[in-house]
Amino acid sequence: MRRALVAVVGLVAYGIAFPAWAAPPVSRLAGGPRDCLTSLELIGTELRPTARTIACHDGALACDRDGLVNGRCEFWIRLCVAEGDACGTVSSVSVDAAADDVDLTMLQRTLEHVTMPASAETCAAATTLRVPLGRRANGSARKARKRIAWRASAAGGAHDDDAVTFICKPPVKEKRRGGISFAGIQKRVLEKNCAFSGCHGTDNPQAGLVLVGDQVYENLVDKVASTSAAQFAGKKLVVPGAPETSFLMDKVEGKLGPGEGVQMPSGRRPLSADTIETLRKWILAGAPKDRVLAGGVVGELDTQPRIPPPAPPAGGFQAHMTSFMLGDRPETEGCQMVRLGNPEPIDVGAWELVMHEGSHHFILRANRCRDLDQDGVNDCDEPDFDARFPSGFAPCEQFGTGWAFMVGAQTPHYLVDYQTAETGVAVRLRKNQPLLLNSHYTNPFADTMAEVWVNVTPVDPALVVHPARILFEELANLFIKVPPGTESHAATYLSCAFYADPVTGRYDPLCEAAGEPRPTADRYAFLGMVSHMHKRSGKFVADLASLDGTRIARTDDMADPADGTSHLYVNTDYDDPINRAFWPPILIEKGQKLTYTCFHENGVRSPVRLGCEEEAGVAPGKSIIESVAAGENPYGGAAKWCRTDADCAGFGTGRCVPANLVFGELADDDMCILPGLFYDCPASGPCVAGGAS
Repeated sequence: MRRALVAVVGLVAYGIAFPAWAAPPVSRLAGGPRDCLTSLELIGTELRPTARTIACHDGALACDRDGLVNGRCEFWIRLCVAEGDACGTVSSVSVDAAADDVDLTMLQRTLEHVTMPASAETCAAATTLRVPLGRRANGSARKARKRIAWRASAAGGAHDDDAVTFICKPPVKEKRRGGISFAGIQKRVLEKNCAFSGCHGTDNPQAGLVLVGDQVYENLVDKVASTSAAQFAGKKLVVPGAPETSFLMDKVEGKLGPGEGVQMPSGRRPLSADTIETLRKWILAGAPKDRVLAGGVVGELDTQPRIPPPAPPAGGFQAHMTSFMLGDRPETEGCQMVRLGNPEPIDVGAWELVMHEGSHHFILRANRCRDLDQDGVNDCDEPDFDARFPSGFAPCEQFGTGWAFMVGAQTPHYLVDYQTAETGVAVRLRKNQPLLLNSHYTNPFADTMAEVWVNVTPVDPALVVHPARILFEELANLFIKVPPGTESHAATYLSCAFYADPVTGRYDPLCEAAGEPRPTADRYAFLGMVSHMHKRSGKFVADLASLDGTRIARTDDMADPADGTSHLYVNTDYDDPINRAFWPPILIEKGQKLTYTCFHENGVRSPVRLGCEEEAGVAPGKSIIESVAAGENPYGGAAKWCRTDADCAGFGTGRCVPANLVFGELADDDMCILPGLFYDCPASGPCVAGGAS
């Protein structure tokens, strides 16, 4: 069953609208005078509970869920039935849905998964309501509205007629002249909130970072963070064009791992949402030093920045994935084969990955270069080897298997430095070894460019003491199946790379069945880990446990922001996850268990997954386990993606309906994967460079 699933490996930074696995703000809208049978809930926005008209400006952070100035407002809504017992048991609910309005049609179809009659309060799965702006004769934007009307009936004859109107208004115009500029950010944000004695003023600045004076721009942009954990992970304070990766954004938003300090400003009220958005837009636009961004926070359309190609590393190599425009495709994934042209084998001490905002992930793989034809010549050195594969960007399946994971990221910029002189750790690449660039892009902008650069920096082989090994745990994917309108943490398993009973030598049977490699040493040095999930995963936790299952507590454990429990690793942001590095490494004994769990939701905190219905009345989507039992492709259980019934023409019943959330490679499906980096400890002698045991 083992297969190269979508993930990253190495000391990686993989990068839901609500970062902690906690209920988002929900507003219950009355919609009518009685409202004892049903109500409409608005997810992620706090409004007056009696509101019957909801107004939002395009791009307004408080209510437009897509967060972009893009000509429409997006709301997340769901219908709840049997709100109270004053009117009796609800027997039916119907939405007035126009045939050409896919959002209202889908709202009605979410009710098909609510058992009727209903006497206990039940909410249908959340879905999306989009209200596009109107246009005047001169082409300028004007406000537009969409009305939701529904009718509920009770077993005793009572009925409830409700309606709510949603209004989308043009973006708020910037009131301040001059728009967004770095000079304004320095004066109104950095100096006002951060440039104090003992913080980032000139007297005893924290981390040596001064945020007042003439050199503030140079102190921030493209500068590696000085906080020990962030520095070890290669994080930069400001990465032009990549706010998701910029450590400055992590600091002001509080998305921090152990050793990365505290949220800024320290000891003061956090920055407002608009101020944080100002920083995000400035970085997204390339972090210009002098150019002024017209329109302010929400006054101009959000477009993708163009990231200049990074300079090749001194003494190193650079690979480039051919660029292309995505157009109107919502996402795409593919691969391209390249060679670095290194004339001799190299030990890699640092990787740098650069791509555009809108990238979902990038993975670098290397061909295993075997002599499968047994002619005495390594297949990668055969003169016709490259001709066996497509040239340029093509579907990954056309490149076959035989490619080993090397490194990857889910954020637009990623730098990892193995610090070989200190750690003795590096990754070996053979002479001119074929590499596979695996890129997965979503498309949040109208002009998204898919493009990737890879910088590879070699180190002196004499510094390499511990050849790195890649951890890639994926068996929790087997258990992902979340019906519409529900949540689950059934996706959980343990690391196959470490676990074997030290007394009996028994290997985990599921690991055995999946073809996972057996443990190869009695002790391991665990260097770092990250999580990989998709957008309906709200939390990933990992723990180290003894043979009997007792959790092994550490003084540097992370706290779950939802309930305060301690774990070796906790991440609550799927698209910019915490990259946790361990130095000195954690020493793991064979037989100890490294477990991991993903918490998924499907239409509870975000809109439900949609898919083409195969059998009338049955939500599409099978788990990996169900697919195996049915003798089908284990990785083909995800429902056929759809937005409207037109996407399902000629397939199944032809209807686009709420679907089960299962494993799948689209960003609309989900995963639960634990990537990391480790090395085997020697049978005798120290396990850590420098003599530590």
